[in-house]
Amino acid sequence: MKFLFESNYKDGQDRFVHYTEDDKVDAQVDFTPDDDKKTYTIDSTVVDPSLRGKGLGGYLMLEVANHARKNDCKIINVCPYAVKFFDKHHEEYSDVLK
Repeated sequence: MKFLFESNYKDGQDRFVHYTEDDKVDAQVDFTPDDDKKTYTIDSTVVDPSLRGKGLGGYLMLEVANHARKNDCKIINVCPYAVKFFDKHHEEYSDVLK
């Protein structure tokens, strides 16, 4: 599954998103870069109910983490899914967690 990065798609938020064949969003993670673009706050993660349990939320977290690494940024977790995911995988992502 391929996720697309969309910068400033809504009120200063960026996101990684997956679209269905008919251009509907079925998975996304929204995050807000701070003013100096060195910290990303993960605001929400949404996966269509028909796709839950297939690891898509984890793949979305990986996209944000890789994006943060690439841009030398840190992540703050506000979204409950992100908090749970990064608590569970803290060692793997400690370099990007604030």
